[in-house]
Amino acid sequence: MAAFPNLRVAAIQATPAILDAERCVQRAERLLHDAADRGAQLAVLPECFIPLYPSNAWARGASGFGGSDELWEQLWLNAVDVPGPLLDRLIAVCREREHERLFHGIGAGDDLAVIDAAGARVGGLICWENRMPLARYAVYRGGPQIWVAPTADDSDGWLASMRHIAIESGAFVISVPQYIPASAFPDDFPVSLPDGCDVFGRGGAVVIEPTQGDVIAGPLYDEEGIVIADCDLRRGLHAKRWFDSVGHYSRADVLPYEFADIQSADE
Repeated sequence: MAAFPNLRVAAIQATPAILDAERCVQRAERLLHDAADRGAQLAVLPECFIPLYPSNAWARGASGFGGSDELWEQLWLNAVDVPGPLLDRLIAVCREREHERLFHGIGAGDDLAVIDAAGARVGGLICWENRMPLARYAVYRGGPQIWVAPTADDSDGWLASMRHIAIESGAFVISVPQYIPASAFPDDFPVSLPDGCDVFGRGGAVVIEPTQGDVIAGPLYDEEGIVIADCDLRRGLHAKRWFDSVGHYSRADVLPYEFADIQSADE
């Protein structure tokens, strides 16, 4: 295998089968096969694709102690066990995979690392964890070549953050926000949706290269689709030649980091 191969990646912008884990997995299986048929070696789905991200756009009141009991019940019933049978099916498709507070449990932080997948070092964070400098730095120390960022943020500011992270990490960034039209919610959805809102997430699937933070595929808005890009991993090497945030620029000797117990990839 070449030291710096070309890697075809897919940002899969799809709407979940809301509050139906089984159908979400069926949809994910089909989409992963579609991406593979287009030559993708690494594919990224939106945040909480199974069974639905509880967006602030419609779930603002769901965090209260009163009401929303049926929503909580449905989220619990359709949660994904790790490990578990639903996850096993996704692993069977791609032999691989990718955690919040309030609706989701708090992770231990021991997975802030890169993994080897599709011939590349793959790392990343989910949603606004990407805004956390120390969390990013912990992953950067593993030398990611591909950075995955599933999210529910469809703002221009998010896209700007992703371009910055591509430059800062020296890695190709694959970001997949959510595209959730109001028409996707079933008639018996247990929470009332805001009036006059046709879309609860415009999407914005995108792939960004690391040297200048240029967008090389997407962004895709207002529809479902798969954004494909070929990533020449040598560009990450070139990017890190100019700027390496965990190299000599990092100055760990003078800057106070909270990750002294995390070893660098070459230690």
